[in-house]
Amino acid sequence: MLVVYRLCNIPSTNPSPVFQEDKKRLNELCLRSFVTAFKSVEPTVVFLLDFCGREYEEIIKNICPFPYELVFTDLGINGTALKSYEVAKDTKDDVILFQECDYVYRPSVGSQMVEAIKHFGLVSPYDHPDFYTRSDIHNMNPKVRVFDNHHFRTATRNTMTFGMTREAFKKQYDILYKYGYLDNDVWHEMRENGNELWTPLPSYATHMAKDFLSPAIPWEVLFKLYE
Repeated sequence: MLVVYRLCNIPSTNPSPVFQEDKKRLNELCLRSFVTAFKSVEPTVVFLLDFCGREYEEIIKNICPFPYELVFTDLGINGTALKSYEVAKDTKDDVILFQECDYVYRPSVGSQMVEAIKHFGLVSPYDHPDFYTRSDIHNMNPKVRVFDNHHFRTATRNTMTFGMTREAFKKQYDILYKYGYLDNDVWHEMRENGNELWTPLPSYATHMAKDFLSPAIPWEVLFKLYE
């Protein structure tokens, strides 16, 4: 499995429930959760470190036990999105995860995530609460399936943390590259091109946005665990 992990040291305009004013600590917390979730998978990780100081070399060394490469950039959010697709373009790995830095994972869900990606082709780990309140942008009648003893549903759109099979990525590469970091039309066009987006119920991870934590999981307990 290849993970392209986009790290940025600039605080988000979408406030985090913890460490909003300390992006380094938030990045450390989220990275610990990622490592805990994917420990059994042992992926190869390419870190794209955007506007990050060299102190991140030591941070990642101390937290990440997986084989990894560091790429320091000042490309901005769209530039790193495009760079992540370029990095993954020639991979031999069958599964690819495009990971943003402000996500907290539940422990030990990594292997389930990998199998779900292989099964569905395109999977987000994040069950967005907007799915259930924003009928203007989301289909309120999704497909629901059970795979590997876990419920999954289709999603109309989501954030830009997601996993794909290598086959699906190659099929959708031009669409992904066209839209970069923009997280609306890309999902509609990939669906029209043969890959629906699926998400787990309950969520495998949450975006660290205070007003948009994924439902049904006591995330605050995990925040304290990963501190």
